[in-house]
Amino acid sequence: RGTWTDRSCRLAMAAASLTRVSDGRFTLGLGASHPELVEALHNVPWERPVHRMFETISFLRELLGESEEISYESDLFEVSGFPPLAVDVPIYSAALGPANRRVTGRVSDGWMPYNVPFGDLEDAFETIGTAARKDGRDPDDIAVVPYVSAVVDDDPEVARDVIRSNIASYIGDFSDDSYKNAVGDDFAEQADHIAEAWRRGDEDEARAAVSDEMVDALGIAGTPAT
Repeated sequence: RGTWTDRSCRLAMAAASLTRVSDGRFTLGLGASHPELVEALHNVPWERPVHRMFETISFLRELLGESEEISYESDLFEVSGFPPLAVDVPIYSAALGPANRRVTGRVSDGWMPYNVPFGDLEDAFETIGTAARKDGRDPDDIAVVPYVSAVVDDDPEVARDVIRSNIASYIGDFSDDSYKNAVGDDFAEQADHIAEAWRRGDEDEARAAVSDEMVDALGIAGTPAT
C-alpha cells in the first residue's frame, strides 16, 4: 500500500500544481495501460488493473477534495490525518474494455476512447452511462473526448499510410490484446491478422492488412484542403 499511496500522492500534488499555474485549465488523464509499460517502465506489478483504476481515481478525489482531513484506507491506499489539496481537477479515463468503462461511469469526469471506431462511440458510451445512472450520476455530465490520429499531407495516400502504420502498431504491439480488442467488434478478422503479422516481425504485412474501411473508421487523413 505504501508504494501506491506515495505514487498517488505525488500524482495529486502534480495535478494540483498544474491546475494552479494554468488558471484551472488542466485536466488529469489516467489509463490502466498494459503489462509491458507498467512492469518494465514503472516497475510495479500488473495486477487487477481495473480495480487499480477505480481505487486510484477514488483516492485522488479525496486528496484533491475539500474535507477537513483525509482518512482513507483500502487494499491499495492508506492515509490518515492528511490535509486535502482543495483543488478542482477534472479526471478523465482512457477506458477500453467494458469493466473499465463502468469505472469511468462511476467515478470519472470524462472518457478518452482511443481507436474505438467512430461509428461505435455512441453504443460504447452506453456502458458508461448505465454505470453512471446506477451510481446516481448523470451521464450527460461525463465528457467524451476521443483521441483521434490525424495526418495531413499533400499526397492523401501518404497521409492514409501513416494512419495504417499507426493502427498496425497499436493493434500488434502489446501482448495483452486490450488494444486489439478495442477495434475487434467491427474488424475482428483484420485485427487478428494484423496482430499476428506484427508480432512475428512482418510489419509491412501488418500495415497492408489495415483496410481502407479501418483507416476511415479510426483516423482522419487527407490533404490540407480536405
